[in-house]
Amino acid sequence: MSLEFIRCTSEHVPALSKIGRLAYKQSYTDIWKGEDVSLYIEKSFSEEALQKNIEHHNFQLFLIRHDEQDAGLIKIRIDSAIGDFKAKEAMELEKIYLAEDFTNKGIGNRAFEFVCFFAKTHHKKALRVDVMTTSPALKFYQRAGFVTISTYDLAYPGIKKEHREMQRMLLKL
Repeated sequence: MSLEFIRCTSEHVPALSKIGRLAYKQSYTDIWKGEDVSLYIEKSFSEEALQKNIEHHNFQLFLIRHDEQDAGLIKIRIDSAIGDFKAKEAMELEKIYLAEDFTNKGIGNRAFEFVCFFAKTHHKKALRVDVMTTSPALKFYQRAGFVTISTYDLAYPGIKKEHREMQRMLLKL
């Protein structure tokens, strides 16, 4: 199995937009009233939004490529305070999204290992992730050693009430 994590530049924006839209729709359509994901898709996966992320000094995006096919993406906020850790000491994993065809193949685990390696090479002492309480990913992060330090509700209009609660989680590296 060939697996690559490609640091994104402007040339990767169309591929990021395509795989991000696909993976999000496959995984999260049911959390939105009327299954209307357009607000979040535009905010997160439009080419304009992704280009802004790439140009921002505090974000890093990676295209996940499996056997020469775009499989998903990773979005990292390089400096992000959490708990007692200052922004320069901690990093936020904003997204690991995989398209359905690439789930249950160990790619998510390898992507998470890559993120931890990236954090350590940037001398981070902690990793932060925010995850929906109703998400299957919550159990993954708990098994990886993350602990919940707070909860909050998403403010996006259109998300069903039962999917609004988020857990802010911390992993000491």
